[in-house]
Amino acid sequence: LVAQAAQRLANEKQISAELRYKIDASGHELLGTGRYLQQGIGEDRNLLYVLNAGGSVGAVDNVSGFRVRDDCSVAPIAGSARPLSAPNSAPAQASFTPDGKYLVVTEKATNIINTYRVNPNGTLGAPRSQASAQPTPFGFNFGRRDLLLVSEAAGGAPGQGALSSYRVDD
Repeated sequence: LVAQAAQRLANEKQISAELRYKIDASGHELLGTGRYLQQGIGEDRNLLYVLNAGGSVGAVDNVSGFRVRDDCSVAPIAGSARPLSAPNSAPAQASFTPDGKYLVVTEKATNIINTYRVNPNGTLGAPRSQASAQPTPFGFNFGRRDLLLVSEAAGGAPGQGALSSYRVDD
């Protein structure tokens, strides 16, 4: 059942799942200790990066990379795990920039937007952290000229949300 679901989801641009059980996927164990999100596959490298939001249950929030094979199975990329800015940062979304050069991650609890340069081997460089212009950066998308457009939820205060734009570059 899990293998069939993985094959159907392998080409999806957005995946979100709450894992509650230990799953052995092609020899890689995914533990149900948090939320795993995937917001885009790196088009030219068949990369899949997932958020591990396990900080709320005693683990540490991070991003981890996988290579998507031609048969839709996934293989972990050795050395790909990168920390977020804090052990329990409440990550909201992760996605590659349109050119595939960076992975962007928003963190609700820390009001941080992280960018990681994607290395030629599929691993990520060190995080560059940027304070969000307004509290609680949440979902995002890319607009014209590849501007990063981030919705900011203002800690959930009614009528106080905002939208800010950022340029992601070297």
